[in-house]
Amino acid sequence: MKPSSRSNRLQTPTFQPNRRTVLLGSAAGLLLTACGGGDGDADVDAGGTTLPPTTPDPASPWATPLMLTASASLNASLLNIASNDAGDALAVWEETSSSGVHRLLGRRYRADVGWDPVHEITTTTEIYHLVADVAMDASGQAWVVWTQRQGASFQTSAMRHLPSGGWQAAEKVNTTDDASLAEHARVSVDAQGNALVGWIAQRYATTPQVRVRPWVAGVGWGSVAALNTFIDTDPTELVLALAPAGQAVVGWIEPRGANPSVWAARWSLAAGAAPDAAITAVGHASELRIACDANGVTLLAWRHVFAAAERVSTVRFPASGNPAAWTSRDNPAPGAVGRPGLDAGGASHFALVWDEVLNGQRDAWGTLIGANDSATPSTLLENDAGADAHHVQVALDANNQAQAVWLRGAASQGEIWSARQPFNGAWTAAERIGNDTGVATSLHLRGSAGGRALVAWLQPEGAVHRVWVQHRQPD
Repeated sequence: MKPSSRSNRLQTPTFQPNRRTVLLGSAAGLLLTACGGGDGDADVDAGGTTLPPTTPDPASPWATPLMLTASASLNASLLNIASNDAGDALAVWEETSSSGVHRLLGRRYRADVGWDPVHEITTTTEIYHLVADVAMDASGQAWVVWTQRQGASFQTSAMRHLPSGGWQAAEKVNTTDDASLAEHARVSVDAQGNALVGWIAQRYATTPQVRVRPWVAGVGWGSVAALNTFIDTDPTELVLALAPAGQAVVGWIEPRGANPSVWAARWSLAAGAAPDAAITAVGHASELRIACDANGVTLLAWRHVFAAAERVSTVRFPASGNPAAWTSRDNPAPGAVGRPGLDAGGASHFALVWDEVLNGQRDAWGTLIGANDSATPSTLLENDAGADAHHVQVALDANNQAQAVWLRGAASQGEIWSARQPFNGAWTAAERIGNDTGVATSLHLRGSAGGRALVAWLQPEGAVHRVWVQHRQPD
């Protein structure tokens, strides 16, 4: 396996110029601060400007979109966000300069206060991009993990942001300098302030391994554990979820035999790693997703391609014990499906959404999976005849009210649309949000208790992409 075949070697897309007036705002009562960092590039905004709060449209709970980046020439990419039930949030992204400097940047949002200044997490002049994962616990402690080339090897690093202490120093997670390739860095947190970091590492000539390492609140880093027992394959698409009791489910895609299959292993703070096991044995799996509820019930979802059909499949892990058999959740007469969106709600409920082609049209679909693992019939979220729906995502609150967003347009970009579903109710009519353009990409949605939601995306302004966010306040 060569680094050039992996996700670190992201190709810069061709951007469609679009010059428009920048609207800056937030929900009522929020004080916003915009400023940049510096790596020596002349076009970095190193100052700070306090922005007065604005009131959202009384006819909609969605606040005015806000642009988080201000540079006129640095291109933003690799966006990711996290949030917690208090409404705090963190956005991270990479910015690349014309001189080849890659910077991983973060910006913290404090509920009812606003966005902190932009913080430079790390920087590199290597050609490999800084792909980061983020998580935030109930107290507001946030984690950023990423992989980065350090000399002759790739390393997995982590940085915390504390509610009262700000950004902490970066720490290397892998304990030895033997990773000739590390990637797919992932992080998950529990209600007690513990964290679990995972990554896929290649030790020189050997096959990549799935590894995890815990960070224990009040103690610090624990031991590294390898989770995949068969070492003659190439695991990819790592996901993990740490439950409130310190138990985790770790999943990945691994081609043992003819098909890329879903594999998973349990891990716990008390007992360490348990043996891994195959979840699927047929079909080609990809686009793996994971969600965990407050009781430790975990759901894996993935795009499942068979010889004559494409499906969206899931497997449910109880808080302890063996998982149930996997099952497909989409339409009985399925068409081509895209990557699923998944979130956990209350009382072991999960919301699952996806895009699917039926009768030549790619539409947005969804279902609610109940505590007994049964699902409601697939529901059409939107079927606009003029454009396809794609990149569908969902957030489910503690009362099992669902919020979905998706892009409507071409396969790589589009307008941002949204719909909401009360528990056991019908989906509302689709509503257009975001800015009045059809060029949004890299759409992300995170929800929190009481119906709050945060949507983030990239949008071209002139010749570069910039980061935009939009809050939804509770009903």
